[in-house]
Amino acid sequence: MHKTLMNTWNQKAHYYGLVNQSGINMMGLASASGQMEKSSTKLKVTKLEQHAFKQWLMQLAKFGLDREGEEGSEGVVTKVKTLKMFNRQYKAAKDLYVEPPGNSNIEFSRFGQRVFGRITLLFKSNSDETIWLLVRPFETLRSWDAPKNPYKDLKQLNTQLLYANKLEKAEVVHQSMVVGHIAILENVEGTFGISRKTISAVSLGNVVSVTYDHFE
Repeated sequence: MHKTLMNTWNQKAHYYGLVNQSGINMMGLASASGQMEKSSTKLKVTKLEQHAFKQWLMQLAKFGLDREGEEGSEGVVTKVKTLKMFNRQYKAAKDLYVEPPGNSNIEFSRFGQRVFGRITLLFKSNSDETIWLLVRPFETLRSWDAPKNPYKDLKQLNTQLLYANKLEKAEVVHQSMVVGHIAILENVEGTFGISRKTISAVSLGNVVSVTYDHFE
């Protein structure tokens, strides 16, 4: 892939990320910003799928939180509407397969591995104020497509090439595992010689602490 084209793609993805970072959406309207009050309406609850519930219990133990208090909950948790981190309002995507207007695409660390995914749920337990994220990673390239990835030897671009419209099984993510927001540029079928639609996902990682959460 010609370096000029590579840089153009990367600059476009960074641009879309900076648009989100500035608090302005692509329609030119100001997005929600500033501290938000807790809703006065009744809190909404949901039930985690069994695999997510088991993973959450493991994460609770890992981070020294109250696992025993949640084992009897059967995975019933309180939904959270937004979570403010890195000066952005993060929220779950309403449609997993359509590019969300808000900050629903993130990078998180899994045993030192950089993973890019889409938030499907923000939640907390009934006994603890810690906010958790349920994230579905974008599917990585198959073995026959991986050699076609033009970013694989350009680590300085902090860019991953992933399949579009295909998400892996959801993972429970603690706030401390979140690296930051990612910007996405969609590629049509045939781009880079890959028959499926792909995305060029650019890391916009941060190292700022969590500041606020907003309950649904």
